[in-house]
Amino acid sequence: MNSVDSNFVDNIAPVVISYAVFADSIQLIFSEPVDSITVKQLTNFSVNNSIGNPVEVRISNELKIVDLFFANSLQDETDYMLSIQNIADECGNAEELIEIDFVFYIPKKYDIVVTEIMADP
Repeated sequence: MNSVDSNFVDNIAPVVISYAVFADSIQLIFSEPVDSITVKQLTNFSVNNSIGNPVEVRISNELKIVDLFFANSLQDETDYMLSIQNIADECGNAEELIEIDFVFYIPKKYDIVVTEIMADP
């Protein structure tokens, strides 16, 4: 965040540092607070394979966590690409396009799911 009394100039656009995928929603965590006006524009987010734009977007009070809700559910064992464009921070810095490839997979009976790794160097 810029300040009138600061020498700091923010010229770095926000990036997605983490995400979680659910059957009908995706949660994004950004590297810095994002501009709520650009986030609320549904056409700034899109998922391929007939999922399309979200029907609703919710943003956290800290302006870093964004939840996207879709009318169509993701299909199990399918490759997808989430395209994000024109999401700005509070200073107007924006990446033109962010693309995230992911596979939606629902764990089946007898699958081994690793949720945590403890490294012991």
